[in-house]
Amino acid sequence: MTTLRALVVDDEALLRDELVRMLSATGRVDVVGTGGNGLEALALVERQRPDVLFLDIEMPELNGLEVVSSIDPAHTPAIVFVTAYGRYATNAFDIDAVDYLLKPFDAPRLQRCLDRLASRAEPAPAPNETTRSSYLTRVAVRIGARVQIVPMRDVRWIAAADNYVELHCASGVHLYRRTMRDLESLLDPADFARIHRSAIVRLDCVKDLKPVRAGDWEIRTVHGERLRLSRSYREAFTARLGRVG
Repeated sequence: MTTLRALVVDDEALLRDELVRMLSATGRVDVVGTGGNGLEALALVERQRPDVLFLDIEMPELNGLEVVSSIDPAHTPAIVFVTAYGRYATNAFDIDAVDYLLKPFDAPRLQRCLDRLASRAEPAPAPNETTRSSYLTRVAVRIGARVQIVPMRDVRWIAAADNYVELHCASGVHLYRRTMRDLESLLDPADFARIHRSAIVRLDCVKDLKPVRAGDWEIRTVHGERLRLSRSYREAFTARLGRVG
């Protein structure tokens, strides 16, 4: 029997610890991390890449439904919501949660949940089988004391900023903690293209381009930004635009 790698995220420490104890007692689950809020859940999923996430719904920072909508689609684990509130059940299954555990629950109910997880398990796709649905569609960014969900369709271009990237949108510039190389691998190449070692542009925001110096070109966006297209990325980028008449 395959042991599931699991995360447990709940803002109530006693309930979180009790679920960890119950999962460990089954012998079917290896709990690889725990957290107490929505932002910790996102960080843990990114770091641990678990098979399943046992997730409370009403939590600080981001609630459980917002957490699931913010996870990179390429790395979304099976989701089991663990909550005292039945009113979220419809929303939970709308986002394809595997199960919905209402607190309090007993060991037999947890075993049935694990049976369901086992029946849903499928081999991971080969690396060359990435589909459009696996690309990043939204990210969660902090703005002051709140967290905002930014759809990738609203991003005009992206700039590197050390271990962060700047997402340039109509609503402003948002910092997102991810390296440029990592983010590029999660973006749909039908929508975004690298134009410089420190810049990515949304293709349908490109208005025109012209040569400037030493093999570099300048891109002008439909919003008036002027971006540098370096010579090392020029050939691949212009190929993406199709034939120039």
